[in-house]
Parts: sequence; structure tokens; C-alpha cells
Amino acid sequence: MQWRSRDVCAVSARDKSVRDPQGGRSLERASYTLSTVGIVVTVAVITIYVAVSITMEPSYPQECDDYMHNGICYRFKSCVYTRHECEFVYGVYYDGCCYYN
Repeated sequence: MQWRSRDVCAVSARDKSVRDPQGGRSLERASYTLSTVGIVVTVAVITIYVAVSITMEPSYPQECDDYMHNGICYRFKSCVYTRHECEFVYGVYYDGCCYYN
């Protein structure tokens, strides 16, 4: 049977707790403390990430002097392009017209 490092650590911790009950309890407390701190830090990071993501929504221009489609302002609108030609000029094809910058 081949020993793995985690098996050795588990056996060592068990042996230490049997030989030294006080040391075993201190290892147990340290383990619980580190686990709790890890969970709290994870929850805090996720909460901060979600809060920042919500408050930093993309800002679209409030006013558009040219053509607006789906909240995005485009400088040009042409209804003679096909969908393929519109994609060629990196435009957005909608309702028979091409919006592009």
C-alpha cells in the first residue's frame, strides 16, 4: 500500500491528539477557525463583487444626435445594405436597416 501525504498528515494529527489531548484540541480549534474565516472571506468577496457589478452598469449616452438602436448610438443608418453587407461594415442589422459607426 502506498502512502499519500494527506494520509500521513491525517495519521499524524490523530496520533498527536491521542498523545497530547491539549494539542489536539488546539489543532481542532485552529482548523475550525481557518474554515470559518475562509467561508466568511468567500461570502464577503462574493457580496462585494455582486454589489460592484450592480452599481457599475454600462452607461449609454442619454442623448443621441444620430440614430439610436437598443440603447446604443450609431452615427449612420442605411436601409440599402443586406444583412451580410451590414456585418461587413461591423454594423447591426435590424428591421431591414443597417446601423453602424
